[in-house]
Amino acid sequence: PLVSATQTTRSGYCLDPHTEVISREGKKMLKNVSVGDELLSNEGWNTVKTVFPIEHKKTYRVRTKSGKEIYCSAEHLFPTEDGKETSIARGLKVGDKLIVK
Repeated sequence: PLVSATQTTRSGYCLDPHTEVISREGKKMLKNVSVGDELLSNEGWNTVKTVFPIEHKKTYRVRTKSGKEIYCSAEHLFPTEDGKETSIARGLKVGDKLIVK
């Protein structure tokens, strides 16, 4: 991944609230997710148990080799090929192999 800090007014806990996720009803933005929604993850369908309040944080752009761009905070956890999780705060660096759908 390519990691670059951006000075924007994007807000969110770990991901930009405009990030699209897949729910049972189709694609929806994170800002529209509610407790009880079912979202698709790397492990299958998961029910939302908590919705974090929107906070203003420094936002980073992570770009994968395939060109996918993810806007997130330094705390956002990414699953890795070795079965662990990493984040920018934990030392995510260029060359790390992430599992991103």
